[in-house]
Amino acid sequence: GRLFAGFILIVFGNIFSVYAPVVVRDGIDFLASALEAKKSFPAAQSLPSPGSFEHVAQFVGSHAPDVSLTPENFQGTVVRIGLLLALLYLVMYIIKGVFLFYQRQALIVMSRHVEYDLKNEVYSKYQELDLAFYKRNRTGDLMNRISEDVNRVRMYIGPAVMYTLNLVVLLVMCTVVMLQIDVELTLYTLSPLPFMMIAIYYVSRTINKKSELVQQQQSRLSTLVQETISGIRVLKSFGREAYYT
Repeated sequence: GRLFAGFILIVFGNIFSVYAPVVVRDGIDFLASALEAKKSFPAAQSLPSPGSFEHVAQFVGSHAPDVSLTPENFQGTVVRIGLLLALLYLVMYIIKGVFLFYQRQALIVMSRHVEYDLKNEVYSKYQELDLAFYKRNRTGDLMNRISEDVNRVRMYIGPAVMYTLNLVVLLVMCTVVMLQIDVELTLYTLSPLPFMMIAIYYVSRTINKKSELVQQQQSRLSTLVQETISGIRVLKSFGREAYYT
């Protein structure tokens, strides 16, 4: 249930993330049109030229149909529409932040529950094993499995799943919006992706190999620390000074 809720939150969060730059584009286009209209005003009066005025009026009509733009209220309307677009951009990012917070709450908390259940199951299994098993296996390695290995599972189920879903949804949405804007530019933008995927594959393989070596060293270190602490009385006896009465 938390995984499904997290996926829905990721979709809605990315909707606001993708369309926020569209608002910025529309705002820049609108302000650019308003500045061009301002430059074309006659020196003796503060009225725009017909062509520039019609362009700005068309923009206002498509984005704010309830606003009636006339040469007399041109400047005030431009300021209000600019502030409205800036406020809309801010509101969209606030909503995106809210969705981001709750998607992390859903997926990360879900992974914590999985980690809790796994640790309990592994610990219960440890209680059922015989002494021969503990003679064959090092205590530090067993401790590492119930801590670090389970933590890796949590990282995979939580952050890894969250970032993967977020990447897939964001890539699909961005590609659709970019294709609507300019197909050729979109193809140029996405052309490096295959090379990046190959590079990431080889980098991830290297990281996995290094991580396995680190896990092995950590198991040895845990074993050394556990044996040292459990045998501290023996170590003290070997370092005992001569006792004279």
